Amino acid sequence: SILITLNLIYWGGFTLNVLTLMGLAMGFGLIVDNAIVVLENIYRHRRDIDLLPSPPSAAGAEAEAEGEASLVSRADLPQGAGPGTAGATSDAGPWPGANAGARAAERGAREVVLPILAATMTTVVVLVPFVYLQGDLQVYYVPLAIVVGFSLIASLFVAFTFIPALASRILGGGGGGNDRRSTADDRRSSGQGGIPVGGPVVGGAVYATSGEGGEAGGGAGTGVPLSPRLPVAPSGSDDGESWVAPSSHAPRRRDPLYVRLYAGLVGFTVKHSIITVLLASLALFGSWHLFDKYVQRGILWGRWWGEDTYLSILITLPRGAELERMDELTRHFEARLREMPEVDRFVSHVQPEYAQIRVTFPDSLEMTNVPPAIKEQMVAYSHLFGGADVRVYGFGPSFYGGGSSPPNYAIKILGYNYEEVRAIADDLGRRLKRFPRIRDVDTNSSGAYYREKDTELVLTLDRPKLALHDLTVRDAVAQVQASVQESAGNTDIRLGGEEVQFAVKLAGNRTMDLLKLQNLLMPTPTGGSVRLGDVATLGERDVLSRVVREDQQYQRYVAYEFRGPVKLGDQVEKSVVDATQLPPGYSLETGNTWQWDVGEQRQIWGVLAMAIALILMVTAALFESLRQPFCVLLTVPMALIGVFLIFFYTGATFSS
Repeated sequence: SILITLNLIYWGGFTLNVLTLMGLAMGFGLIVDNAIVVLENIYRHRRDIDLLPSPPSAAGAEAEAEGEASLVSRADLPQGAGPGTAGATSDAGPWPGANAGARAAERGAREVVLPILAATMTTVVVLVPFVYLQGDLQVYYVPLAIVVGFSLIASLFVAFTFIPALASRILGGGGGGNDRRSTADDRRSSGQGGIPVGGPVVGGAVYATSGEGGEAGGGAGTGVPLSPRLPVAPSGSDDGESWVAPSSHAPRRRDPLYVRLYAGLVGFTVKHSIITVLLASLALFGSWHLFDKYVQRGILWGRWWGEDTYLSILITLPRGAELERMDELTRHFEARLREMPEVDRFVSHVQPEYAQIRVTFPDSLEMTNVPPAIKEQMVAYSHLFGGADVRVYGFGPSFYGGGSSPPNYAIKILGYNYEEVRAIADDLGRRLKRFPRIRDVDTNSSGAYYREKDTELVLTLDRPKLALHDLTVRDAVAQVQASVQESAGNTDIRLGGEEVQFAVKLAGNRTMDLLKLQNLLMPTPTGGSVRLGDVATLGERDVLSRVVREDQQYQRYVAYEFRGPVKLGDQVEKSVVDATQLPPGYSLETGNTWQWDVGEQRQIWGVLAMAIALILMVTAALFESLRQPFCVLLTVPMALIGVFLIFFYTGATFSS
């Protein structure tokens, strides 16, 4: 089946990648299902053939008349006259013969064609609607569905060709009747021994062997018709000992515990059908309530088991910062973490303008309140450092209602006026900050899931104060330009026949920082000097690193983090958006890249509805009935009980 599937993958133009290999792995269990069912039915037919008695003879009839069949010994049977041997058979009759394996293979495979075909086709047709998915769902689902479908078709072909041919060879030599399992089953079915109840009967009578000696097909050692009271030697007694007919009051061997439990369950459901339906309905609705209330769903790529608990400390310095300065700042945080015995390990990655420290904890502390407490300590410690943007994030089961990370939200604003869009964003930001669970509100985000922003230094000059020192704005700007690093000047000079741009800079302009700039002394026309910080205000503000327009509308995001359950975060987002008053021509859009959008949800529901309809059509065509397919479809809600409970108890995310 795998070889056929690989050829179909090649002819279909697909490659072996993670998705196709995943589909092939998913099909392994489905591949062997068909083979198991066919092989088991062939084995059953081969065993029944072995249990057939030898044909009757004249000598056997005479022995019956004389009443000499009260005690039978397998050791007294003539060679070739016992059940399951070729000497006492005819290929044309129902007795075991050289072609018994072939007959068992043909009959066994033919009997299960309809159920196997129905089971396989209902699985294949479920995969058909996935071909019509669009967007990212098509990329992830279509290769998976096609490979699983290929493997199912290949298994169906192999189950009715290769498996019967191989079974006829393996079971053709009478191996089915000598199997230990068949002997045990036969004895349980008949009480202690003999031909099993409901076994094959030839000519309306049951036959047994008696007497001594004789050749195959005649003599005293051949089969005679017996009355129901006459004992029959068990087919598994090969030890040569005499076998005595069991009494009519002989105790019956007890069935295994699982058989008795299953029989009792089936008997209860048949006798109390109304109670069974009520219990199943309560289980279905109860499991759905747990799933709907506690299981996180809708996430595009969610977690299964809880991830590791860890802290991520992000340190950012303004552009132009040196590596030595960032390394020195990072070492302060490392020294603080080294003093905490609860910390298992921390790893730092340092760059000139950016550094990250990942802090992990022992397994015994991952599900406790220790990681959140250490996070709060690191947040308080970060306030001691000025000029740097330090953020501390927590990930894992200890944070944010059991999720692996805080859910990020972004509200998209669209409008034709840039300033009006910014005013709407600022208003949203102010209202979002009122919620205690919302942190890190960013009104200057030009991206949705990630934060893409920049900072700039703003020098605000006080004209009245400049006039007191006989200075103009132009004089102050010229002094600032000469004091800070600049890539090129705005003055041209001709040197050697070529024009070259130049700029006059003060000494130390490459190492100028905010404090030095505020203390910069500017000369005045009167021969004195004045400090820049006395006549101007120097500050830092966040700005967009780019301007994005969509359909000629300016686009801006208000991004924030909600620290709590996802459902509560969605409700807060909806309430804030509904309360926002927008001018005509402006709009707000919600929805996150890590969640299903409305279009993807409609596609998924459409696929499910089409799959159920196709299952109904296929089963109706195979069973030639409209009532029986509904019995098959009723297994779907019963199976959902287990699905809902598995997601609830494992804490997994119901993702795509």
